[in-house]
Amino acid sequence: MRLSQGHSLRGCCGYVTDLLRAFEHRGLLPKDKYLEIHNQSNTAINSCRPDWFEEVLSSISRKTGIPLAEVGDFWRNEAYFTSTLQYVHIGSPHQITIVED
Repeated sequence: MRLSQGHSLRGCCGYVTDLLRAFEHRGLLPKDKYLEIHNQSNTAINSCRPDWFEEVLSSISRKTGIPLAEVGDFWRNEAYFTSTLQYVHIGSPHQITIVED
């Protein structure tokens, strides 16, 4: 996953939070593993590693025992376009003004 430079850190960290919470809410990711993956992900993102997202999915698979293909399926079907990604995509919605034609 790649985001423009301006969206990189905050957007990516928020996206990882959304993804991990989706796994956690489904009972697929225990809290201790959530925290480990979250910390590792933030380090990878802040280090500007280009493979940060692939590493997140791999970490989920390793730490939960869920096959990587199933982790990818869950991501695509349940947590692909999260509210964080929507916010990053449109920018700062509180700065958008809607006017009548």
